[in-house]
Amino acid sequence: MKKLTLISYGLIFSLLGCVSYVTPESAALNKMQGIATLEIAYILEKNKFTSDFDELGVTFKPEERNHYSYKFIFIEEQRIVQFAAVAKQLFLKSYTGVTYLAIDKNKNSVEAKYIICESDKPTQKSPDKVELIDEKVECPNGYSLIE
Repeated sequence: MKKLTLISYGLIFSLLGCVSYVTPESAALNKMQGIATLEIAYILEKNKFTSDFDELGVTFKPEERNHYSYKFIFIEEQRIVQFAAVAKQLFLKSYTGVTYLAIDKNKNSVEAKYIICESDKPTQKSPDKVELIDEKVECPNGYSLIE
């Protein structure tokens, strides 16, 4: 039987220390940020939003995920799109994102923006539809702004 040297133990512990675990919630949040960014790129290229994950170039299958179901909640192609990561398990929070065009009439300009909201408590329900009021979007009831 070979004995491990002190250096070998250090290497093993060092490698184990580099292994990290991504929680389902943080993975969902990363996907929501990605979808928001892809929607901005899409509207800049196509002059409209889309509710088609394939058109966006999303590389994961929205319904084949273990912890979340990804879907579009609402779209007004020329102005706003809302999407969500709805938890499939009781202990997980859900997320909704909104990408929209904000019109600044004073500057005669349009800016693409997005927000990401997290449910205040774990839920398996889809979020309510958001509204664009005075060029701003707020999180739906039961959700708080995180980005």
